[in-house]
Amino acid sequence: MEYHLQTPELLLSLTPEIFPSDLPDALDLTLHVRVACNGFSGYGEMDLTTGDLVAFSASLSALYETLSGQAVLKEPYGDMHLTFTSTPRGHIHLSGIISQMGQAGEQSIVFATDLEQSDLHTFCNTLADGCRRISP
Repeated sequence: MEYHLQTPELLLSLTPEIFPSDLPDALDLTLHVRVACNGFSGYGEMDLTTGDLVAFSASLSALYETLSGQAVLKEPYGDMHLTFTSTPRGHIHLSGIISQMGQAGEQSIVFATDLEQSDLHTFCNTLADGCRRISP
């Protein structure tokens, strides 16, 4: 399943790949992240637990409903992250760093944009539905 957030300035695509594990707190999920924001684009893979994605989805849904707080999805190591933060004017600020190792070394994109609450509706709902299917 792919989860997309699209506005005129942004295309964010999250594609989880789950690897079964018997170990508690194992990094059992690779999240393929594609972002295109204001003319820049990049791809990276975040190593997470399914619990990380489920917790992020719950935080993002709460932020969407209340327009307060923050939802952060971050690897347990490294700088890769996606951060959604409410603003005093009722918008949602999205910022992040996505990176990937290549032949010439690490390539990164640092991006930020502001969203309207309505931009998150479908993204939050489809992500929440997907997380209900994968949560233990």
